[in-house]
Amino acid sequence: MKKFIQWITVLVCWFTLSPLFYYLARRWKLLRTWRVVLLLISPLFWYLYLVITIVLVFFADDMRRRCQFTNPYEIAEITKSSFPSYIVLCHHSGSRGFTVDHEDEKYFMFLWLPTEAFYHTVDSLTHIKHSGWSKDGNEYSYRNVWNEKNSPTGDDLFLSIHIEKGSRFGHMRFGSW
Repeated sequence: MKKFIQWITVLVCWFTLSPLFYYLARRWKLLRTWRVVLLLISPLFWYLYLVITIVLVFFADDMRRRCQFTNPYEIAEITKSSFPSYIVLCHHSGSRGFTVDHEDEKYFMFLWLPTEAFYHTVDSLTHIKHSGWSKDGNEYSYRNVWNEKNSPTGDDLFLSIHIEKGSRFGHMRFGSW
């Protein structure tokens, strides 16, 4: 009868408290060869594996978003201007829904003050319809929205860049839906 109660206890612990299952099975010398295997495939550990997988997926997505639009050559290709080199000072990850919608912000600083040639290029782009560039006084803005087919990253995406002439600092907003 004692062995039966031990087996029932170990079985209940296997379903609910896997570490206790392992401890009791070891103490009572039950399932000597299968203890570790049963511990690793226990329901509690499957939930733990699931949680770890979900956390890793969200972490990988966050890292991908942090690295998005950090290359000035990528921005230059998108905006059709010779975008100066910059470093990202701050990245704010926006809220993300279950469908992976997000809106992020980056604050950046040009390594050197942009040249007059850059501003001249952007000025000429502001006169071209559908270039994405606009000018208001000394402030330049780039705004564009892509659908999945023509996006630079293959997602539904928007990008907004704000810079001011004579300043080394800028602001970028981007996201997907």
